[in-house]
Amino acid sequence: MSRLALLIICALWVPRLLAAETPARGDSLYFAQNYTAAIPEYSAFVAEHPESGRAWYRLGYCELKAALYADAAAHFHKADSLKFNPAYTNYNWACALAQLGDLRTSAIKLETGLSNGYPGAQIDSDTDLAPLRTSGEWASLREQLNRYVEPCLYDQRMRELDFWVGVWDVYFLSNNQKAGVNTLTTTEHGCFIHEQWQSESGHSGQSINYFSRADSLWHQTWIDRDGGQVEYTGGLRNGAMVLEGTGNDPGLPPYRARMTMTPLPDGSVEQLMERSSDDGANWYEIFHGIYRRQTE
Repeated sequence: MSRLALLIICALWVPRLLAAETPARGDSLYFAQNYTAAIPEYSAFVAEHPESGRAWYRLGYCELKAALYADAAAHFHKADSLKFNPAYTNYNWACALAQLGDLRTSAIKLETGLSNGYPGAQIDSDTDLAPLRTSGEWASLREQLNRYVEPCLYDQRMRELDFWVGVWDVYFLSNNQKAGVNTLTTTEHGCFIHEQWQSESGHSGQSINYFSRADSLWHQTWIDRDGGQVEYTGGLRNGAMVLEGTGNDPGLPPYRARMTMTPLPDGSVEQLMERSSDDGANWYEIFHGIYRRQTE
């Protein structure tokens, strides 16, 4: 085949392929939230391109927003059959079904959407799900769905440091003199732990602590009022949380840092903090203390 013939074929087919990916006017109206006007654009597009799951989904979404619930449900079904974005397709399909009164199927699609990654924070306020929330089955369903709404609370790896959560009076282990107060709180629905340290001498610092699914390690980022920074990683070793990393203090060379926190049978926590200036060949203690919970 000649190069000229190939160029002619490309000129004829490339615009069609590009058009099949994006109904430009429909998308423009969709992103402008002019959903009613977008419906005929997407309807015409899917008639020519029935394989476009994205177009079927957006057609269904426009119909959902236009209160055309039966049409929306049918078109979300079509998008789902084409395996388009199961999280968003099933969630919005659940919304349409709830408005149609098919609460049983709505509940199934809602769980499917959440289990595939749809953000669950809005299920308690989404007006399209109101018929589901006012049903007699909602309480048990909501409890079942909570593992998707607050997933960090149900991931046992993210609960490994919970023994450190609380308001603590901290004492030097050597002489039982008070070193300061440390406040550890879970935040963002259990996804990380926030530390606020205040020493008796006036020194203070904060850290965030979280379990990373990316590397299956605990991470701590510590910053204090003097500009000191430490980046730790680690995990449980024989029941203790052991974190190691690199510290940087203003004007000083970087150093290796290690922190070991051990929960004790009486509910207190022992903390050992060490440093190394020779890349871990030798370690020296900088703090060894005991945490005792404050009582009201």
